[in-house]
Amino acid sequence: MEPDRSLRLDRQPEMEYLGTKQPQEAPVVAREGALRAGPRDGEGTASLSASRTVLVVTPESTKAGEVVGALQDRGVPSIQASTPSQAIFWARRATPALVVLDTNVRGAGLLLGEFRGEGRLLIALNDDDSERVRALEAGCVDALPKSLEPDELALKVTRLARSEDLPPLGTIVAGPLTVDPSACRLSWRGQQLSVSPLLLNLAGYLALRPGQLTAARKILEDVWGEPWSDTNKVHQAMYRLRRCLGERTDSLFFVAKRGHGYGLFPHADEGLNDNATRVARA
Repeated sequence: MEPDRSLRLDRQPEMEYLGTKQPQEAPVVAREGALRAGPRDGEGTASLSASRTVLVVTPESTKAGEVVGALQDRGVPSIQASTPSQAIFWARRATPALVVLDTNVRGAGLLLGEFRGEGRLLIALNDDDSERVRALEAGCVDALPKSLEPDELALKVTRLARSEDLPPLGTIVAGPLTVDPSACRLSWRGQQLSVSPLLLNLAGYLALRPGQLTAARKILEDVWGEPWSDTNKVHQAMYRLRRCLGERTDSLFFVAKRGHGYGLFPHADEGLNDNATRVARA
């Protein structure tokens, strides 16, 4: 009896990019199968559209198949590619919102630049600590050890793919702060600032929640995907973001309240500026 391949792509034959062979329709079938799959491990029932498709790029087809299978078991539409040409083909055809990129794949640097330029979110895979740091500096939203078990890796990726807190493609404005995640730009009071991808993500995260405080533990879970980690990660990153913006600790715009969290309050900043203008005119 013919085995069911609707949810796994690990036996997918080799494909050539824009050559005589065209990639098979398996990812489309897999995406439909994933959408029908039920949630597991208490992950909820939030549906995923095609725009939440995950592309897994690694030269190890067996590893890619296991990760794709684990993702699809969790209801996440996913595709695998083992070469740069395959990765580019499926990125154009399936428009994945999230790319899991093994930085050992040939041409990984070019792929990273290409996908970042298109505004796609990337998670890097590498067992070398220094390589993961470089990937984060290059704009990846996360960098994970490649040696993680497929189920653990799929769980981390699923949380990010399902997150409603991911910065949208487009511009986010919170008073004097403007964040453009797709273009990797941050503007503060009309001046463009150079910040790390992490601080850009943090600024966008806070800008999406104007007028409210978010607990450090919640930020750790949503931005880092590591609710179990030390919240000092959040405090240190927020300190760096505050310094980049030149905001004082008693700022009415960039607010930090012990035990309550962090937040941006655009209206308070506007009121402060209005008062300053009235004083100047007087």
